[in-house]
Amino acid sequence: MPELPEVETIRLDLAPLLTGRCLLEPARARIDRHHRDLERATGRTVQGLARRGKYLLADLGDLELVIHLGMTGQLAVQERMPDSFRHLCICWPLDDGKSLWFNDQRRFGWLFVVDRGDHRA
Repeated sequence: MPELPEVETIRLDLAPLLTGRCLLEPARARIDRHHRDLERATGRTVQGLARRGKYLLADLGDLELVIHLGMTGQLAVQERMPDSFRHLCICWPLDDGKSLWFNDQRRFGWLFVVDRGDHRA
């Protein structure tokens, strides 16, 4: 499981790539109960990426994309899927032609779109 330093490193790497990018319609490679309400973020611009404990929080204005990597979750922002991603869950196109890729071999990670500050999910 990624620990706090790894989650912070991921945040630092992804923040400049996601901030200011508009999220387009997400494409799911695997339908899973761990990925809820993602369509609510369609057309929203990422205003920042924060970390709260082991959670990544993408600020979408009045919504937040909450990400937990679980044990084996991986995130990347690239034009094409990384070769190492064999267990793709979500491909989220961005307005700059790149995509946010979420890969999770053990399927313990999750992504939820929630109302800002509603972290009960």
